[in-house]
Formats: sequence, structure tokens, C-alpha cells
Amino acid sequence: MPESKPDEQQEQEIDPLALFPPQINKAVEGLAFLGQLTDECTFCGHSFGLRTLRPAHKFAIAQVLQPYRNTIAEPDIYQALYVATALTHVDHKRDFCEPIGPDLEGFVRGRLHYVANSETGWFPHTLTFLWNQYAILEMTAAKAVKELHFLSLRDQPKSSSPWLDSLVEPAPLTEETSSDSPPFTPFK
Repeated sequence: MPESKPDEQQEQEIDPLALFPPQINKAVEGLAFLGQLTDECTFCGHSFGLRTLRPAHKFAIAQVLQPYRNTIAEPDIYQALYVATALTHVDHKRDFCEPIGPDLEGFVRGRLHYVANSETGWFPHTLTFLWNQYAILEMTAAKAVKELHFLSLRDQPKSSSPWLDSLVEPAPLTEETSSDSPPFTPFK
């Protein structure tokens, strides 16, 4: 039986992902290796896959949202755009929606049309449920990033060096101290 070197054995025993709390471990692993988080949820007998979005998706959402700015429908369209763009699959079908146009804005427009179509679009309760699931996924990603940042700072040197006195352990006091206090001198 080949013996492993002590350094190799120690490396094998320490899993850095195990250092994170269990409730955030999966999110940290996803961010560290894949760069995005995904989740699957079910609602009214249908399954939906959601993912966190890249900045380019969010910029395209802002462009597609432009005609609805300062209207009463803006918050609803905003949520529908995020949900539609974050979808990875509906009932395990990844090709559930055709993009409109060759670019990212066309992709986002196609997704909005899919979920908000006047004849076959989804009802507000479904979009609200998926918006809440997406918000939870984003919060999980934020917590995971915070944990990754904390872990990366753990091994960093402190920004300031400690006071010299703090490095020296105080010696035990052997002399007696007097209990006389100096007389009070009033201020003028």
C-alpha cells in the first residue's frame, strides 16, 4: 500500500467548500465553479428552471423595458422581463421559446412575448411566484459572494501591524502599590 506524503494527505483532507455553512455551500460551489446559480421550482403542476443573470442580460432588459418607462405597467413588465430572461426551462423543455432577432435584446423581447402574450401568456400569479423564486436565488448568490469574500480575506495579512506592547506578555506585578492618591488640585 503506497503511503501518501503528509502534505498530500493534508490537502486531501481539507475541502474549502466544507468551510461554508451548509445552507450556503451549494451556492458558493455554483459561483466558484460555474459563475451562476440555477434552481428548479414547481408551481401548479409545472416545473421551471431559473438562473441568475449576467450584466449583459440586465442591460438588454433595460433596453426592452424602455417603452414602458414611467407607465403604470412598468413594475409588472420589469418583473416579467426578469422572470422570462432567467428561465432555463419550462416543464423540462429548454427550447420552450424562440428568440425574436439575432441579438440579446431580441432574445429578451422573445421571452417577454412568451410570458406576456395576450392570448397564451401567463397569469400574474405565476409571474409573481417566479419573481419571488428569482429574488431568493439572487439573495442566495449575494450571500455566497459574501462568504467567498470572507474566506478570501481570512488568509490576508492585516492592514495595520499590532502595537509593540500587545506582542509582549505583561509581567506579573511584584511590587506593592500605595493606596495614597495625590491631592486634588482645582482648575483655575
